[in-house]
Amino acid sequence: SLATPTVYTAALSCLRKQGILLRDGRYLERLAKVSNIVFDKTGTLTEGKLQLNQLEVFAAATKSQVLAIGAALEQGAHHPVATAFVSQIISANATVSLDEPAQFITGGGVTGIINGQHYILGSSSLVAANTGISTQALTAQADTLSVYLANNNGGDWQLMAKFSFTDTIRPEAGVSLRQLRSLGLAPAMFSGDNSNAVKAVASSLAINDFNGGMNAQQKLSAINTLQQQQKVVLSVGDGLNDLPFLGGADVSVAVENASDLTLQNANINLLHSDLRLLPTLIQTARLAMRRLRQNLVWALLYNSIMIPLAMAGFIAPWLAALGMSFSSLVVVINARRLHVKEFNNA
Repeated sequence: SLATPTVYTAALSCLRKQGILLRDGRYLERLAKVSNIVFDKTGTLTEGKLQLNQLEVFAAATKSQVLAIGAALEQGAHHPVATAFVSQIISANATVSLDEPAQFITGGGVTGIINGQHYILGSSSLVAANTGISTQALTAQADTLSVYLANNNGGDWQLMAKFSFTDTIRPEAGVSLRQLRSLGLAPAMFSGDNSNAVKAVASSLAINDFNGGMNAQQKLSAINTLQQQQKVVLSVGDGLNDLPFLGGADVSVAVENASDLTLQNANINLLHSDLRLLPTLIQTARLAMRRLRQNLVWALLYNSIMIPLAMAGFIAPWLAALGMSFSSLVVVINARRLHVKEFNNA
């Protein structure tokens, strides 16, 4: 009765002090078996602090106007692209307001109506699917994250602008991935960003398994494919578009500054912005399962020997009671060793 909860309690306490919050100790068992770790890109492997790198205007509008339209459409969203519009380029001279609340499209972008005109802002695939504008004409050639603005004026859609953003890879991402590989995990990256931007990040971090331009369903299908190969998958993300991606994995992690809904639905939350917590999480889970097995073996051996001796009268009742207390103490001390010794050496 003590073998399992003592180990879970010690492990959860260790992780919480490091800035890792597990919703249930039972996830430790899944974590100990993880073979593949799958990342989102923007806001997860990168800092998610996008900077506008290039703005191309294609319609009869000024740069200030398209910036203001983008900021109005993204107002209230929490994706890094929205943050870039609202906090970095809302300083545009022109200001506009929506006729009604914008409609956010998971994993793609946002639509809204301004002065009676319908606008759509999002990835090339989303804009192409909803406007009929050629995907080939929208495909980004640079290794940047690009979103597109289109509007419907009189029934015909026209491309208004292309926004290209740059992002910075988290400084600790490379170290974290090397540690994860040393623990036997195979990393992958699935992203909705354009393939060139995804390839650039994957190349910098030596990630061989990567895919760009993926929607939420495609990410989920990729995880299911791994699971069909008998892989145990850990997914790591931050945005609302990552909810299916997180929910489909065997165990999921939301990084710091993830959206509220993502934090609520992930199995594990990182309370600090440091991807090196992920190797700590895996290593602690494996050590915890080792301690758990040791406790169960001890309890089984002790009781299988001592109970028959007590029943046969070879051990006095008071000595048997003392022995049971000693056995419980051994289990607790062994669980605490995870906290005091092995975790500090990890």
